[in-house]
Amino acid sequence: MFRQKQITYALGGGGAYGFSHIGAIKYLESLSIYPSAICGTSIGALIGGLYAFGMKINEIEKMAKEIDIFKMIELLLRPGISKGGVIDSYKIKEFFYKYIGDIHINELNIPFVAIARDSRTGVEVDIYDAPLIDAIISSISVPTTFIPYYYNGRYLVDGGLSNNIPMDIARHFSKYVIGINVIPTLSDKNECIEKEKKMFVKSIKKERKKLIPLNFTYSKKNKQHSKIYYKKIIDFKYKDKQKEKYTLADSIANTLSIENQNQLNRIKIDKNNIVINIQGLEDYTSTGFNKASEIIKIGYEYVKDNHHLLTRFL
Repeated sequence: MFRQKQITYALGGGGAYGFSHIGAIKYLESLSIYPSAICGTSIGALIGGLYAFGMKINEIEKMAKEIDIFKMIELLLRPGISKGGVIDSYKIKEFFYKYIGDIHINELNIPFVAIARDSRTGVEVDIYDAPLIDAIISSISVPTTFIPYYYNGRYLVDGGLSNNIPMDIARHFSKYVIGINVIPTLSDKNECIEKEKKMFVKSIKKERKKLIPLNFTYSKKNKQHSKIYYKKIIDFKYKDKQKEKYTLADSIANTLSIENQNQLNRIKIDKNNIVINIQGLEDYTSTGFNKASEIIKIGYEYVKDNHHLLTRFL
């Protein structure tokens, strides 16, 4: 009789990038790969927790696509940051309570661990013996965005800076581990920025003459000067454009990306485990929750295109 290998999922954090977990899990299911346990950080804890609870992946996908994130934020917004964030974690709890109630992690059919961080000490907190909803909310409470979630005597926040892809915790549950990283590397992001810059340059080429001084006279020497002048103008205009786009969310995302890469470099990989680094998310942002359909599809297609990496788990 066929018996599936015991496999634990380690689902990484990354804000809206994490919707790609849904697509990845959908494809894993098509190969009849199911988790015997799940460990998750931030949105990885949210999606993993709902899945461990018993929600079908199609139901989670439907929820992700239907939630109007802007209306949701408007409802959850709390003026000022005197309490450490602008979104009330307890209102988030009320929202998800209607889906999962107060079920305890010990009651789940699939063992589950959510990774959080003590906001006062910086210590990693692995939550495996608590109501599921408290574990999830603790893990998704992004610092400065969410008010730290008070649970069991601690003010807890997103565990991304401590253990964004909890492979080490997952190894306690099974020999085989599939980790999924959804945060693009800074090098991938920089490539995307370069492409964007080339498009920007192309879009203003028609205005080149307007950028050259009216009293400019063309000669071989001045032609070279015009190229330098033109390049400086483009750089200035592009940097100015980027400044307008750069937000606090971008700053937080870049910090997480750097730390995430550092953590990835420390993860030990062997024949029994793998970290799937979802590619193709560079054009999106960690706050692009209105792009759920596209990001889910990217997760599905990437794992499908790299299914050869999964043969050891079949």
